[in-house]
Amino acid sequence: MLVEIETLLLKTLKGNLSNVPDENIVMGGVAPSLPAVVLMNFGFRFTPEIIESTQPRIQVLKEDILLKVGESSYKFKNPPIENSTTLEESSAKLKEGEDFTIDYKRNMLNLEETRKSSRKLTVNYSSRADSIAKRMKLEAKYLIDVYGKEWNQVDAIAEQIVSMLISSDDEFRQEGIRIIPKGGRTTNDEKDRRKLQMAYVFEREMVVETAVPVIRTIIPTIKQLEVSKKPEKE
Repeated sequence: MLVEIETLLLKTLKGNLSNVPDENIVMGGVAPSLPAVVLMNFGFRFTPEIIESTQPRIQVLKEDILLKVGESSYKFKNPPIENSTTLEESSAKLKEGEDFTIDYKRNMLNLEETRKSSRKLTVNYSSRADSIAKRMKLEAKYLIDVYGKEWNQVDAIAEQIVSMLISSDDEFRQEGIRIIPKGGRTTNDEKDRRKLQMAYVFEREMVVETAVPVIRTIIPTIKQLEVSKKPEKE
């Protein structure tokens, strides 16, 4: 979640800052010497999720079946596509039309033979589904602290960092990360080192796709409607 941001941030800075050794560019902790750049996560938050429906897709499914004594039918968890089903029992493939049949209207698999013992089978089939994308935006705030002995040195390093993040904007966007500068401040720390602190927000969109079975619409015929409306005999 945050590792992608931090890895790309360190990759951008290390080896590219003049007068700052790579070992002095650290994520959290304390740099061994000056000048130094210390990066630190200062919290993150999520925006409410947005649910979007994408194009329908075909999903390939596998289900294990346990039929108890006397049972000979199984209801699919999802509506199967015709001619996409294979059924196995003890590694032996069963034939549709001979060993089993499928009622596609009721999503039922029916075995031709009812046994006096339990049976373990595996069914593979394809089913139509809608792909639902759940999107959530991560906003992570990072502080970039630049340390040095002199203000001129600290200011020059900070300017390099700002320039690098601007020039690396396309590389971050390719990874789905947006860079937003928020501000900064200058101060002297308790060790009398010159310190310039910059705040950045890195936005990253997180997407999780799940398949939802297509709901089959059943439209009754006129004859069925007439039968349903027929009054009961008193």
